[in-house]
Order: sequence, then structure tokens, then C-alpha cells
Amino acid sequence: MPALPYKLILLLLLAVAGNALLTKPAHAERLCDRRVLPVPDTLSVEAAARNVSEGKLPDIKVYQACIFGTRTSVTLIRPNRDHSGSVREWWSVSCDRQQSTWFKRGGWKCSAPELRRGMDIDVPFAGKPRSVHIAFAGDVSFETAEGLTRRTFAFFEERTPLQRCTTLDAASIALREPAKSGNAPVDLSGVQRHYADFFGDEDFNTFIARQDQVFHLQPFAFDIGFAFEFPLSAAADPAHASGCWGDWFIID
Repeated sequence: MPALPYKLILLLLLAVAGNALLTKPAHAERLCDRRVLPVPDTLSVEAAARNVSEGKLPDIKVYQACIFGTRTSVTLIRPNRDHSGSVREWWSVSCDRQQSTWFKRGGWKCSAPELRRGMDIDVPFAGKPRSVHIAFAGDVSFETAEGLTRRTFAFFEERTPLQRCTTLDAASIALREPAKSGNAPVDLSGVQRHYADFFGDEDFNTFIARQDQVFHLQPFAFDIGFAFEFPLSAAADPAHASGCWGDWFIID
């Protein structure tokens, strides 16, 4: 079974949403300083992950270990379906090393297992085809993820004027420049030119998160906070969904 692409998994290992438009990513300090775990630590964290999954993931394995300052965090995964095509699904568990003392090595505190998904599509962007790797959680269907991603990139090709977003559906992120009442719709052609130049021929890594009232979609990369939001009702007909755009960053 092929390994999961690093690009796709990294997007979903980071957290829900936010960063910076045309600026240094607000999430930069949280990026993974990857380490290789010693064998005893690998065995102990895999045992902790099996325990938190109540034995339902007996073959879950370490995917990567990261150092965030003085904290060691480990992500473990178990593929949930055949990954030979463009659609992927896997279980993910995150474990943090607990504080050690002079006489005892710290154990592991693990989160509940989460279902993660990914898929690959091609879309037109700035006059040429572009490969897009989409990452999202198990509460977003494959059909919704593909439909909203295609709708998002259609906004650029159609030169569709869009309003800035005015509301916020998560306590951990904020709009950098919230729209004011009466703001005129904005043409996205300048944004398209910027990111076409910025990425060159590189693929896009789209991140989608389902929040309480909206789907939050970052079309270019997790560490770029330029994003669109769609109402949850858009899942019924994503090809014709209306949305808004904004620039988000993490505030917690």
C-alpha cells in the first residue's frame, strides 16, 4: 500500500484555519521540526494510540514526530481504504509527550481518533491547468470537497465579484480586515495574478474545514490565510454555491 503523500497529511495535521495573505504565515512558529523517535518511544506511543482507540486501530503506526519548542508531538495514522487512486482516507491520532521527572520518563496523552480524507483534482487557473491536492476531515464528503473546490477556482476564472466575509464561525481565528456594511464586491483578478506568479508551476494544497455554520476553504495552502467561506447548505449544490472571501489569521 503506497504511503500517504506528505503534502496532504501535513495540511490536516496542523489545525483549523487561519494564516496570512501576501505576508509571512502566522502559523510559521507551529511548523513541524521533524525528529526520529527512538524505538522505545515509538513502541510506547503506538501502544498509547491503540489504547485511546479502544483497540479499534491495532495497526496504527507513527507517521511523524515533531518538536514544538519544548513539546514533543507525534502523529500516528492508519489507512482506512485503498490509496491507489486519487481519493484517500485514514485515521489519525495525535499524542503529546507528558512532562518527565528526574526519576520517570513522561508518558503520552493522546487525542481521540479522527477520520481524515484527501483527494486530487485538476482545475483551470490563470489560463492553464493546475493540480490541486485537497485535505479535509471526515465530516466533509468527497463530493462536497470536490464541488466546493471547483466552485472556488471557478470564481477566479469567471471574474466573479465577491463580498468580503463579515462573520466569524470559530473562536481561534479572526478576519484581518472584516468587511463593513455596504462594501462593494471585489474582483479577484488581482489575487489570481499574484498567486499564479507566487506559485509558478507548483501544485495547490487546498484545505477545507467544516465549522458550525460554514465550510472554510483555503484554496492555495494551509499557511496562506486567503480563504473562502460557504454556508453549510452549499453541500446540496456546490456547483452553484455562493460564498465570500477574507484574510484569516490565528488569534489563540
